Amino acid sequence: MTMLNGQPIDNTTPSTAQPVVATTATSAATPQSRQVGFVAGLLALVFAFVFPIVGAVIGGVALGQARKGGYRNPLALAGLILGIVFSVVIVVIIVGSIVLGVGLFTSILDVCRELGPGIHTYNGATYECG
Repeated sequence: MTMLNGQPIDNTTPSTAQPVVATTATSAATPQSRQVGFVAGLLALVFAFVFPIVGAVIGGVALGQARKGGYRNPLALAGLILGIVFSVVIVVIIVGSIVLGVGLFTSILDVCRELGPGIHTYNGATYECG
């Protein structure tokens, strides 16, 4: 016979005790937190067009808070996605402009090296080399 806490236990009888289920403490979304989440999502969407990096950051924070609160925030998701996309587009434009500008400057220097100092017209363009 098996003993538990000084009491005999019969192993042939099935236990009627319910298993203990671990629960996590999650806070339900209050109407105030939903309003704050809506405003943050709206700000993320607006900033995605004006300052894309700020829009992406605000969208990410608002989306994380919405998931923690157990509700969806599509404005925050849109602000996050658009902020990332527009940030990438801006970086591509800046890098492309730098590459093209350096290429143009290099070609002007090559023409001036070839023609020498002075004012010259070359292929329909006027160069002032010094």
